[in-house]
Formats: sequence, structure tokens, C-alpha cells
Amino acid sequence: MIEKVIVILGMHRSGTSVISNWLQQCGLNIGGRLAGKGIGNVEGHFEDLDFSEMHEQLLTKRDLPSHGLIDKPIIDLSDEEKNILQELLLEKLSKGIVFGWKDPRTCLFLSFYGKSKEFNFRYIIIVRDFNEVVISLVMRDYKYYEKRTLRGKKYFKRKLWIVLYRKRKITFFLQTRCLEYLKSWITYNEEILNLIQSIPEEEYVLLNIYDNQKDSEKNIHYINQVWGIHLKAINFKSIFNKKYISKKKRIDDYVSEKDLIIKAQNIYNNLMTFKLNIKS
Repeated sequence: MIEKVIVILGMHRSGTSVISNWLQQCGLNIGGRLAGKGIGNVEGHFEDLDFSEMHEQLLTKRDLPSHGLIDKPIIDLSDEEKNILQELLLEKLSKGIVFGWKDPRTCLFLSFYGKSKEFNFRYIIIVRDFNEVVISLVMRDYKYYEKRTLRGKKYFKRKLWIVLYRKRKITFFLQTRCLEYLKSWITYNEEILNLIQSIPEEEYVLLNIYDNQKDSEKNIHYINQVWGIHLKAINFKSIFNKKYISKKKRIDDYVSEKDLIIKAQNIYNNLMTFKLNIKS
């Protein structure tokens, strides 16, 4: 029997990092080389670099940005590229233990990871409201911009710049980037929805970071029982820090294509019907 492979799926800024951190502490092997800390992920990204670097290469080969914030999935993998991904999976499986990985860009390659019958995939899916994700992505961009802009400036000039320009610059970032990131959210989560609708319900678990605060131990017991693996039931609250979550804000005022907001809301509502709900 081939060991199960746990695929941690979710759009950027959906909570995949903190969920992966939690799963690692529960005992899941999520890789030996993990991406470190950064703006927006001060605890770490918890991404297996073997997978994320491979996905970046596949994107740049197609003249697409390596971060993967794009509005179309990758459906044209060659046989050679599929073989390379298969070899990576087989190398991980050769260690004889259940393993998983997290890289948001995995959602773009579900034409492979969602359809390959050679591997015993199980999916832990994290979904977050599109308004929160888009705002979080924009604010991460802004924080990078402000950090670069203020680097080397003395205290008084930093304070003056913040008072005079911060609010205006944030508004500009929201006006110019929300639409692009909304399209990416739709692409990622539409791919997730298509996957869920094509596989048996026992092969996936759909979570969100808010409900997992109160249900984390029950969720681990369910995963162990249904998937036949053995993870420790660590309380998610010991890992999740609310102060790193962006304040809730709607993006309607910054997106001119209102039909896309309606589409995103419909996708989100549909996904929530598949959310894990364990009866006490």
C-alpha cells in the first residue's frame, strides 16, 4: 500500500502557513528544507522548498511570475514535466513515512496533483474570504514598499513621511492591485472547488483558520480516523496569533468589475458547503 501524501491546499494569505506549522507540530513531516520568515509571515512560511522551487521553475518557464499570482491555472504540463514531479514525489515516499507539503502554487497544478492516480493523495484545504485575502496581499505589498522607501531615513523624516503619505499610498495600492489579486483568488479557489467536486468526500478536509481555533483537536482525530494516520492532537490556539490577521475590510470600492465580486462570493459560498463539520 502506497503511503498517503497530504497536499495542503489554499490561496496565498489564506492561513496555509499557520495550518502547516500546526500540522508539523502535530507530527506531520512537511519537508526538510522549509522557506523561512518574511514580511507577512513572521513565524515562517513552512513551505517545502523542493516543491515551491519546482513550481517556480514551471511558471518562469512559461514567462509567468514565479509568485504564481496569476488568473489561469497551468494545464499544459508536458510528459517530461509530469515525470519530474512524479520523481520528486517518489523520492519523498521512499522514506516510508506519511508526508505532506504546502505551497499555495500547488493549486495552479491540480491538473496533475488532482488527477494522478499513481499517488494516494489526501487534501487538507484552507479557504479564507476573498476580501480578507486580497486586502492581506495588498498590505503585504505596501509593507515591502514602505520598508524600502524608509530605509536609511532618519527618525524625523520617517515620521513625517508616514503622516504625510502613508494613507494616500495605501489607497493607491488598493486601487491598483485589488482587481489583479481578486482574479487570482478566483482562479485558485475555482480550481479547489473543481477538485472537491471530482473526488470522494473522505479524500479531503476543508478548514478555515477561524473555526480551527475551537475544533482543532476534533479535526485531528477525524483526520486520523478517516485517513488511518497518527497525528498528535495539538491545540491550534497555541500556535495561531490573531494579531497577524488583517482587519476585515471589503474590496468593493476598489474593484470596478463587480461581476467578479459576485463570482468570488458564489465560489466562497459553494466552498463553505464542503467545510468539515464534526458533530460533538
